This record gives sequence, C-alpha cells and structure tokens, in this order.
Amino acid sequence: WWTLTGSHVTVQIGQCGNQLGEQFFSALGSEEHGSDPLWISHPNFFREISRRRDRKRSRCRAVLVDAEPRVVSEICQTSLAPARSKSWLYPELDEAIVKSWNKVGSSGSANNWAYGYKQQGDAMGECVLESVRKEVENCDCLDSFFFLQSLAGGTGSGLGSLCSELLRDEYPARFQLHAVVWPYSSGDVVVQAYNSTLSLSHLLDSSDGILCLHNDEAHDICSKLLGVPRPSLSHLNQVLADQLASLFFPVRSRLAKTEPERAIKMSELLSSLCSSPLHKLLSLRCLPHIPKRSLAFTKLRWEAVLNPLAQMQLTGWHMDEGLDWSMSPSSGSYNRAIAAMLLLRGEGWQEAETKRFKDCLHAGWSERGDNLQVLGSPQQFKGLERSSCILANCQSQAKLLDKLLERTAALRTARAFLHQYERYGTSEEDVDEAMAGLEQVISDYHHL
Repeated sequence: WWTLTGSHVTVQIGQCGNQLGEQFFSALGSEEHGSDPLWISHPNFFREISRRRDRKRSRCRAVLVDAEPRVVSEICQTSLAPARSKSWLYPELDEAIVKSWNKVGSSGSANNWAYGYKQQGDAMGECVLESVRKEVENCDCLDSFFFLQSLAGGTGSGLGSLCSELLRDEYPARFQLHAVVWPYSSGDVVVQAYNSTLSLSHLLDSSDGILCLHNDEAHDICSKLLGVPRPSLSHLNQVLADQLASLFFPVRSRLAKTEPERAIKMSELLSSLCSSPLHKLLSLRCLPHIPKRSLAFTKLRWEAVLNPLAQMQLTGWHMDEGLDWSMSPSSGSYNRAIAAMLLLRGEGWQEAETKRFKDCLHAGWSERGDNLQVLGSPQQFKGLERSSCILANCQSQAKLLDKLLERTAALRTARAFLHQYERYGTSEEDVDEAMAGLEQVISDYHHL
C-alpha cells in the first residue's frame, strides 16, 4: 500500500474522545498490511519510533487531552501491553498536560460547557498548544488536525471548542476535521442541549468540517444488526471507530485506473466536500454490518450492498433495517447533498453500479452526479467480502439540529440551569447567539 505524505495530528479530548481514539487507532492497526510497519503503511496517522530495536513498532500521531488523569493514563498503559507492542503505541504523556492537571485539580468539568471553555481553557489551553507543537515537529508535512470529542459533557465540548480556536489561530493554513459524538436523545445529562448547541456554534466558526456521529444510531446498529442485546459504550465506540477507519485506508479513483492506491488526505476530503463555508456538516453511512460469527457464511454481491446504501442516503436513515423504500428522487422531498464521496472495498469494485447515487445526490443548483466521487480498492475491510461507505455533506444533520434547538429553546425559555453557565462567563445572550447561528445553518441546508 502506497500513500502520499501529509500527516494528520489527532487531538483526543475528554473521556469520549480518548476512548473513541484508542479504538480508532486499533481499527487502523488491525488490518493486514503485509510486512510493513504502520508508519510505512499509514504515515498519515503513525510515525516511526526512533529506537532501532522498535523499527517494527509505530507511534500514533496523537495528543491526549483530558481534565483528569484516569482515562488517558489507562489508555497509554493499555497501548504498552504485550499484545499491542508489536503494532503501535501512544506517545508518552506530555509533561505540560500532566502539570495542567494540578491547575484544574484533576477533576472533570461537571458537564458544563462554560466551565470547560473558560476554567479548563485558562488552565490547560497553553499546555495543549505546547503538546500539539511537539507532535507537529515530528511531521515532515502537516496536513490537518483530526479532533475526536463529545458534545454532551463539558471537557470534550467546552475545552474542545477552545482548543479548536487556539489551533486555528496558531495554524491558520491547516485544515481541521472534527468528529463529534452526539449524545443519546434521552441522555442522562440534563444540560446536554446547552452543551451541544454552544459547542456546535463555536466549531462551525473554527473548523473546516464537522463529521457527526450519533450514539442513538450506533446503539441501533449494535442491537438490531450485530446481535448485541445490551450495547455498552465500548460497543458503540467500536462501531463508530470502524466507520471512521474505513475512510482512511488506501483507495484510488475509478477514473484513474493506472494510479497507485493512496490514503485520502483530510485536506482533499474537506476541500471536496465542504467547499462552502455555510455548509460544514458531514454524515457517514456504512454497509454491511455483519456479526463476526456470521462473516464466514455471508456472501454479498455489490447490488446487495449499494442499493440499500443509496436508499439510506436518499432517506437520511442510518442502517438498512427499517428503510423507507417508497421514497425516490422524483418525490421531490429527499435528503439533498452538496457533495459526496463513495468508497467501495472488495473484488470487482470498478464494475459496481453506482448510478442510483448519481440520481439522488445533488443540490438544486448542481447537475446530477457532478458532486459525487467514486473511489475504491480490491482490498477487503474487516473481513467483509464487499463493503462500502458514503461520506456526504447533506441535509440529514440539519433535521437533527432542528430537534436539538427545540430542546435548547425549552430550557432557555424556562431559564433552567442558566446560572451554572453564567458563573463561568457564559451569559443568556451567548446562548441566544449560539441558537441563532444554528438556526441560520438549518435555513442554509433547507434551501439546498
């Protein structure tokens, strides 16, 4: 596998971001890549360890950020376990981050965006910047920053928002892609609507693209398709990590049959899908979802993978169970997209029929199919004979934003819990401004 250089520094923030990041790197490192170490097969995300005796091992290009030491310490220790030592490990915890724990008292952010943004930001912001600078110095050519964070709590949402702004100021020419995890719609954090609204409002200003991942959708996939009766957070993270990893294995364009395969750089991905500053929300849909115990007995043709995936994109649904097959492009009301990237993995991908995607993926001002890129590789992913995913900048996330604003407005009208945010410098006007910004985003997507 050959890849173009262009390094991605992953910034894992908060408990959710760090746990998801660990499983994301595990997914990248678990696939067969011949005798090459990961720093050769995946130089975008891994770098060489300088010690000669460790040339077969790789160190991921990552910065681990949290307001308390428990999770990041456990993750770093796990990466040193014997079963992992032949593949990859995390960088050692940076001293600047360790010292910052003394400033914040090694405690969480009480599920408060304002506390994470202001209190933790004041204590940890410069320390995070210093840690990122050290990791950037190990890059021959920095391409982008890849953030992993949650929207519901305080550290991932609040401190994550501040870190995005700090890195935008420090590295204005580098791209930022944020993979954000939306909380359960019936989550147990009563102020998660405030946190999500404030976080998204800030990230829409500082980032180049926001890839929305959803706990509700991952839970459905686990319980209904993978046969997990009571999905844990680890199960959800595994589904989300596999979906993210599927984007970054080497591919080539269907139009460039003689070119070698290479990994997609985030700068290319964001330039292609998020060219409009008014539209930055990305959706990721993948098929098939098959339990490991059933892989050996499952044979799928390309039509069986791509037809449901096209209908999922058309309807904005997240899995091939419960699909509305009655909706079609001729109905007029469907999930319109500005741009999309379709990735196919498996034998015969060049001949797979993708016309259905061209028929349904276009905004009102574009020609059918002009905004669809088709890329692929004969290499299998996760033992699946044939698999596919589609990354699209489309209207489906705007509908979820609408529901989020309804919950935020209900809290705001009752002035519920606002005093907890005012204590750390976030006023009613700040909440109103964030809501107004998201309302404008919803309007922009509805007018596609």
